[in-house]
Formats: sequence, C-alpha cells, structure tokens
Amino acid sequence: MIGRRTRAQPVQYPRVPFHSVRSAQLVSSMIVSAILSYFVWQLNHDKFYIPWTYLLLLTVSGLTTLSLLITIVLHFYTGIHPHTNMITNSVLLLIWAVGFALYTWWSSGTLTHACNKQNWGNSIGIRVCQLFKVLFTFTIVGLVSTALATYLDYRVYRGFTRLGKYDKMQGSGNTKGVNEPNEVLSNSNEEPKKGYEKVEVIERSL
Repeated sequence: MIGRRTRAQPVQYPRVPFHSVRSAQLVSSMIVSAILSYFVWQLNHDKFYIPWTYLLLLTVSGLTTLSLLITIVLHFYTGIHPHTNMITNSVLLLIWAVGFALYTWWSSGTLTHACNKQNWGNSIGIRVCQLFKVLFTFTIVGLVSTALATYLDYRVYRGFTRLGKYDKMQGSGNTKGVNEPNEVLSNSNEEPKKGYEKVEVIERSL
C-alpha cells in the first residue's frame, strides 16, 4: 500500500485528451523519422548534400519520441508535473515550427506538383514525390499535436495552481471553524455569571 501511494501521480490529466494527443505525437514523429532516415541514407549513399532542414526535422522527431517514452514511464510510476512537461513541449513546439516552415519553403515546388510520370519520369521519382507529401502531412500532424499537448499542459497546470489556492483558503477557514465553538462555550459560561450577579444585587436591596 505504501509503495502504491508513493507512485501515484500528483496531477491528474484527462485520460482521453492526454493519450489521444500523445498518440498523434508518437505516430507522426515515428513516420517523420522513418522517411527522413531513408532520405538521409539515400543522399549519403549517393554522395549528395544533406539539407540541414532534414537534420532539424529528424532531430525534433527523435527528441519528441524520446520525450514521450520518458514521460509515459514517469506517468505510471511517479506522475508528470504539468509545468515541467509544458516547458518540454514548448521547446519541441518551437523546433517543430521552425522545421515545418523551412521544409515548406524548401519543398514548395515539389508539393504543388502532381506525382506522375510527366513530372517525375519513372516510378522511383513518383515514390519520392509521394514521400515528400507524406512527410509534409505528418510534419503538420507533429506540429499541431505538440501545440495541443502544450495547451493541455497549460490547462492542467492552471487548474493545479487554482486547486492549491482553494485548499489554502479551505485550510484557513477550517481553523476559524475550530475556534468558534470554544468562543461560544466561553461566552455561554460568562452569561450565567452575569445573571447570578444581578440576582444577588436584587436580594441585597430587599
């Protein structure tokens, strides 16, 4: 029992939004990592220049996957603090945004063209074109899901701080409630004494 209590999470995230957003982050990060790893391997094999936009997106997708794996372990054993998780997701969101902007600018010509033989010549070119568009799609998913995760952390952290203030107010109210019965008893003890004094004064006057 003691071990279970120490492993209980200090802040409760809403279950469905929490796992839905994290699943979208994980799936998008893994797909982006897989596609970019293939591109980097092919470019390196053919002795071509590797765009640093690829390296940036590959880095952020890997960091996102690593962050999700670490925090899910913390979620089940010690709990996730929303403030720390919000900072982590904010940094990842910034890198996702920069990587998405650079990739959109760099591959704008490819994304606006149809993936057919007229534009790409053969089946290999068509497959590369399709991978470019899949990469673009899941980069958007990674960006949006990380933004939603950051917003969820903010909402949970805000509720957590409000709950702390409410508990303090309740605690101060309870201390007053404990003292009130003592004050009532002391007042009730004083009133009979005043009554007896009045009776004694009347008897003496008679």
